[in-house]
Amino acid sequence: MEYKIIRSSRKTLGIQVKNGEVIVRAPMFLSEAKIRKFLSEKQNWINNALKKQKQIREKQKAIAPLNDMEIKLLKQKAKEVLSKKADYYACVMGVKFNNISIKHQKTRWGSCSIKGNLNFNCMLLLLDDELIDYVV
Repeated sequence: MEYKIIRSSRKTLGIQVKNGEVIVRAPMFLSEAKIRKFLSEKQNWINNALKKQKQIREKQKAIAPLNDMEIKLLKQKAKEVLSKKADYYACVMGVKFNNISIKHQKTRWGSCSIKGNLNFNCMLLLLDDELIDYVV
């Protein structure tokens, strides 16, 4: 498996899967062998994340452009659906969040701010339920 390593003054290892690329964030002096071992242990998670991202990209390509009224309606529906899902997963995970914002973005499906605010792309509603849950 190919991966990119970004070293910094951090104390822990982290994995990010972004645009089909595996990025490892590692402490400055951690050995390559320990990084490979960590990646080996997380192989199932990495494969699952790569698979989900591929499905999302394929689905995104198949979605026709929407007009302003369709986007407005989609945002309203997304607020309702994604709020319920966020409440459910917050309870399951034992976490809390503040506000939910629904936007129409080109490159991001969802994010969480340092203040605990959740941001979701209204276009999520055009994906399969399994992919929506994955993002939430």
